[in-house]
Amino acid sequence: MLVLKRRLALLVMMAVLWTSAGAMAAGQPEITLADRNGQQAAMTPFTVDGVSAWWAQLPPESGFDQLSLTVDGTGYVPGDGTPVDAPDAGESPDQAAYISVMAQNARGSWQEAARLYVSRSPYTPAAERSYRNVRAVGKWGRISGSTRLLDDPGASGRTIGTLEDRTRVLVLYTCRSKGVEYACVQVGSEACFVRSNSVRMLSDTVNLAFDLPQLSERRNSGDVKLARAAYKTSIRSALGSASDAVLETAPVDTVMLVLTSVSFKRVLYDLVYRLDNGTMGFAHDSQLAELSAEEAAAALAAPGESPAGPYTARVQTQTALRVFPAADAGVAALLEAGTDVTVYARVEGDSETYCLVEVQGTLGYAAGSALSGTVEAAAAPEPVTVRADLSDALYGSTYEIAVHEAVLYTEPAYGSAAARVIYGERVSCTAERDGWIRVSTENGAEGWMPRAFAVRLRLGDDDE
Repeated sequence: MLVLKRRLALLVMMAVLWTSAGAMAAGQPEITLADRNGQQAAMTPFTVDGVSAWWAQLPPESGFDQLSLTVDGTGYVPGDGTPVDAPDAGESPDQAAYISVMAQNARGSWQEAARLYVSRSPYTPAAERSYRNVRAVGKWGRISGSTRLLDDPGASGRTIGTLEDRTRVLVLYTCRSKGVEYACVQVGSEACFVRSNSVRMLSDTVNLAFDLPQLSERRNSGDVKLARAAYKTSIRSALGSASDAVLETAPVDTVMLVLTSVSFKRVLYDLVYRLDNGTMGFAHDSQLAELSAEEAAAALAAPGESPAGPYTARVQTQTALRVFPAADAGVAALLEAGTDVTVYARVEGDSETYCLVEVQGTLGYAAGSALSGTVEAAAAPEPVTVRADLSDALYGSTYEIAVHEAVLYTEPAYGSAAARVIYGERVSCTAERDGWIRVSTENGAEGWMPRAFAVRLRLGDDDE
């Protein structure tokens, strides 16, 4: 069980993956900003996650609403002269929200061309993590004893919670900081650090099932993404060592699962899992192009077939909706006989077959024996076999703000602010569109915000 003292901010913000630097409809834009009184912000250019960025320092008396944005060039969104309400970036780009300036690439897809951070404070570079001997692992482990959970490796890492004895975690990679080895582990949808000697790796038998069906369980959770190789791509077992070994070279258009990213010597690498042969390692971020939902579905479909859709079933006898496909898993709700549910996949659990279902916006697992066949005429998806230890939880509609401050906009675009939310505040998601989520706050305010600035909470997550 994970006990959080404070919710973990997004440790790794997945960078928008580029097909090539020259593929944008326009180059990297020059940006300036002025407040509603015409006072110019001091602009500092820098690079973050491989993307061009500007730090706009407003005068001390300036507000963050109705700012005048000037973009040198055409084809960008938001465009030249757009009035925007901006989030306060605080004192550093680390854990700061920003405005994404988008442009179309040669294929017509919108991608991030630059980021705009707005603050009253001068630019202070985000602290660069000091990694050495970064090595891919991709195996399950179990925590030995109560262990501190850190947001960074090394002495500078903050304690953000504890992992109890025997907690199962997925070890993504290991690294060294000042002579101490740390393991980057995935807990829910989050990546964080523990000392390597606190993790006991599980047997090869347990680790057989690190596979594609994980996608079915983590529907819309945002913690994994699909990408294709835009070039011939080297996959490496390690970074930052003379013994770095190229495991293989993936051909163009190879589909990979992107698990997390790590910035090493100011270069962004992705930890990838190759779906066709199971190879796992690090690939240079610039070599990959992220797939849209439609492209991912097409890539995962069998040759010549279209992806099967979900179907509707009816509860025959009262049964529990569990957060994990196991008889002793936590109960998210009780499903009464006669309830209609949407079935997304069939999952082989510890002792019986479960169905991954959705009912009234809640995802969970129901015993397959308690459900009827299809109620509506619809193509049933092919059965998906998933080991019960692939996911430790499912996700609800509650999000937690993971940046210093975020703006809730009246529309899913940068413009007028409906409200502002701060780090750690919880909101409820009511809709999602093109990377934006519509949320409502506890005091009744509603608006749209970029999905990247909030962490989706697991069912059953509680603060200490």
